[in-house]
Amino acid sequence: MLALMRTVRETDPGCLILGRHGINESAGGGSDRRRKNIINSAIGRRGLFEDLLNKFKNNFYRLADDLQSDVQAAVRTHLDVIRNSLDILRSENAALESEQDPEFRGRVEAEVGRVKDGVRRIQAAVGA
Repeated sequence: MLALMRTVRETDPGCLILGRHGINESAGGGSDRRRKNIINSAIGRRGLFEDLLNKFKNNFYRLADDLQSDVQAAVRTHLDVIRNSLDILRSENAALESEQDPEFRGRVEAEVGRVKDGVRRIQAAVGA
């Protein structure tokens, strides 16, 4: 009941529950009837359940968006780990292949040197 009263109070700022003479401060003769009347009038308000439904929908959408963002971040992180692992395997395989074929490694080193020389000449011509 307290959760419902709290929800009613949050969804209906003009609700008697918030008033100075609300449920908790009702005492004396007929206080039980007054408390029940306050609760029934708040619950009987036409827009209360529509307001509650809208509030629940909005919270659900917010929670779903937050969950989707968290899942996407987790997937991105795991894919980065997998990609890094595959890169390590690829570089290790390249090292093994170069050890097995020294002639190929020599051709690659010669080509890399030629390209680096070309880049240096272009930088010198441009003045970089």
